[in-house]
Amino acid sequence: MQPIMCEICGSNDIVKQDGVFVCQHCGTKYSADEVRKMVVDGKVDVSGSTVKVDSSDRLKNLREIAKRAVADNDAEAAVKYYDMILVEEPNNWEAAFYTVYFRAMQCKIAGIQSAAVSVGNCIDTVLKLIRDNVTDPKERRAAYMIVVVRVMSICEMLYTAAHNHYSGIDSSIQNQYVPEYGNRVVAVVNASYTLGNYLNLYFGEEKSAQELAVMAWKAGIERHKSIVRMFSSKEGRVGARDLILEYVAKVQKYDPSYATPEIDTTSQTTTTFIIAFVVCTIIFCIILAAVNG
Repeated sequence: MQPIMCEICGSNDIVKQDGVFVCQHCGTKYSADEVRKMVVDGKVDVSGSTVKVDSSDRLKNLREIAKRAVADNDAEAAVKYYDMILVEEPNNWEAAFYTVYFRAMQCKIAGIQSAAVSVGNCIDTVLKLIRDNVTDPKERRAAYMIVVVRVMSICEMLYTAAHNHYSGIDSSIQNQYVPEYGNRVVAVVNASYTLGNYLNLYFGEEKSAQELAVMAWKAGIERHKSIVRMFSSKEGRVGARDLILEYVAKVQKYDPSYATPEIDTTSQTTTTFIIAFVVCTIIFCIILAAVNG
């Protein structure tokens, strides 16, 4: 006899309880008729000239399990089940977003840049799916607010992890890791800028979206200006400053009270050299004075 296999998680640990069959791994319940039909994928409709597979119950169960994984902050399970949903519902914005978001949440230090890039790259698709498929205004607003909160949260997490890792490197070799740190921060900054840009593009007529876009741009500006001096070339520092000023102008369009921040384009390497030179000179003078005294 062919073993019964759960359509949701693939487990064959299915036990009859109170008249229904319950998967002991994921909790999905099946009626006796459904168990008999498990030799095919889902329920079968043979009323017409062709055989149709009805996977509505399967999708419903998948959605419930996926949402439970999100509520429990179970990144691995969320990716697994939203991946399965996305195959059958390519226009499902939650599946399109959470598969990327929870993969990024699992990254290690070395993967910070690629995680931030992947989150930034999915924003256009996800917000467009919300615009095109969520018709109720309140539901649409709630949907893009979820995306904003999650993206802002993961940007903060990735930036903090990158900053703490860089700060913890011994000062004698820290300069070797400046480009690596800078690339990670730039990726996080770009995700923040991108979030604001597409919020404004797809939902810019809504005041709530405008306010959220401004919030995303401000976060990007604050992190961006913190690394301007790390660019090795003057052109790089000036280019970073000019990009920041572009986003300052975007913010000021909606928030005129926002003050243009001071942006130092002095080379960090040059400043460090000058400080080291001054310190060495002072020490030399002290030693010389002690010898002559």
